[in-house]
Amino acid sequence: MKNDESGPVARPGDYGFTEWQPRIWNGMTVSASRSLLAGNFSRVGLRRYPLLLSVVATACINSMAVRLSGLKPPPPAQSPIFILGFWRSGTTWLHDLLAADQRHVAPTTVQCLFPRSFPVAEFLAPVVDRLIPKGRPMDAMAVAPGSLQEDEFAILNAGLASPYRYFAFPSAMAGTIDSVGCWPETEAERMAWLGVWRRFIDQVAFRSGGRRPVLKSPAHTGRIAQILKAYPNAQFVHISRDPESLLASNLNMFAAFTATQTFEARIASRTARTETVFRLFRRVYDAYFAEREMIPTGNLLEIGYEDLIDDPAASARRVYSFLQGEETMPEEVRSLISARRDYRPGRHEALTGEVLGRLRREWADYSQAFGYSTQSKK
Repeated sequence: MKNDESGPVARPGDYGFTEWQPRIWNGMTVSASRSLLAGNFSRVGLRRYPLLLSVVATACINSMAVRLSGLKPPPPAQSPIFILGFWRSGTTWLHDLLAADQRHVAPTTVQCLFPRSFPVAEFLAPVVDRLIPKGRPMDAMAVAPGSLQEDEFAILNAGLASPYRYFAFPSAMAGTIDSVGCWPETEAERMAWLGVWRRFIDQVAFRSGGRRPVLKSPAHTGRIAQILKAYPNAQFVHISRDPESLLASNLNMFAAFTATQTFEARIASRTARTETVFRLFRRVYDAYFAEREMIPTGNLLEIGYEDLIDDPAASARRVYSFLQGEETMPEEVRSLISARRDYRPGRHEALTGEVLGRLRREWADYSQAFGYSTQSKK
């Protein structure tokens, strides 16, 4: 694979994607896709034109579907449970565990990809299922129209500020992933953002019969103050992971996700990806450490990825003690733990000495807060 200063050629086929398969952007409406593509047409790679054309075409269809969906303001949802933690820290596994509880509801892939028209899109779930890849590009975890999904994709496809905009045009967004276009900047922007996002959560909960939402987006880790404006009594479970493994896994994820989703011909170089992850981490955890004291006493639990992997049942009991005041887990949660008892995390390319030195310096507050050694692993 040949590299230039922009990084290696994006090869979706390396991750099981064809040029014509739908991407996350195919759930956008005309207004959302226009915002994403504005000023970036010159960056679209020649082999990405099928993707560009499909996004433009489906945006028109999605905008018509919004009118047909007839979504009316639903009653407010119960105060959600939020799963926090940086990308690749075990948030998906924890999300799966809590969503297995029949008292909870998590948004599905179809709902998140089509946040403004999912009542119509759900009728097309069998078609969507045949078109989309069956696994996530970074770890091959199963994906289906009805599988659990993080609401960040609903935020993105509703046209709201999200760091996931980076994956469309990494050369344009790398230097702004911690600011412009990725996070609402003004109070007016934050309130408008909250209004659209909250309506989506209310719709998901309403269609489940009023069950309590369980939401997972790593970006929410840096949005606590914003979330508390909408849900002052929300409960939060934060999961941390060994910094070296966390950074290595994120570098792999950024390569895989960009290669499959970008409109550009190339992905960012490893050096550029490293810089982007560091910028994003600082944006998220500067906010987390500044804002977690705003959470009402007793509404935040912090656990470790390593404990969750080594003994998921013990970690789940601890979470249920926090949420419900008792360690008793529903049978569905115990069954899921049993079904995944052989899961082991994947291995990633080792970090270099220079990057490790930077990690120990810049992530020292994270390591100290969650009890990780600042020394390199053997």
